[in-house]
Amino acid sequence: MSERQSAKPGERQFLWFLVALSLAVLIYAFTLPHGNLSSPGFFPLLIGTLLLATALQILWVKRRSRGNITIREKLRQAGSLVFPQTVTIFTLILILYILLLGPLHFIFSSYLFLVGSFIFLKGTTWPRAFLIAALVLGGIFLLFQYIFKVILW
Repeated sequence: MSERQSAKPGERQFLWFLVALSLAVLIYAFTLPHGNLSSPGFFPLLIGTLLLATALQILWVKRRSRGNITIREKLRQAGSLVFPQTVTIFTLILILYILLLGPLHFIFSSYLFLVGSFIFLKGTTWPRAFLIAALVLGGIFLLFQYIFKVILW
């Protein structure tokens, strides 16, 4: 078998969180009608079962991994490992986008979100970010307005 690997800070706690989340999904899926394959609850039941089985399998494989550092050191390192600076800042950008959806409406707030995301993630330059965001948002607008008949403004 493979050598014993040391667990990263917060890894075991995150796995238990995944087990709890999977159980919550499975319990919610049981509240939906699930009589046959075409019922609305079948797919959520399938996904919840797969999530739970996968989380338990990973937890079982990692059951013997031990950390080489103290609990205090694990707690200090877990924050930066689980939430690196890029993830934390992008989460704040998403929260800002959600808060701006009401006052600025979908099109303008989505445009600002796309441009800001491109620039923050260093995907392109300012002029290209403005152009790509406009093209993507124009495509989304046309798709939803004329094909799906959803009013976005």
